[in-house]
Amino acid sequence: MPILSWMRSFGKVPLIDHPVSPEEAATIQRTDLATLYNFITSEIESSIGGLKIPTIMLIKEE
Repeated sequence: MPILSWMRSFGKVPLIDHPVSPEEAATIQRTDLATLYNFITSEIESSIGGLKIPTIMLIKEE
């Protein structure tokens, strides 16, 4: 995931979660790391929620 690499290399990076115009892009500030990590976590959790993961029964061997 590129944003994680950017965060490791540069620290704060801009968070852009919607299409922006070139004019708007020029004014976007860097976002603090906590907000970036929360955004990434939220995106992953919402993506996982949409997956249909089969339930696996674990059988205890005796």
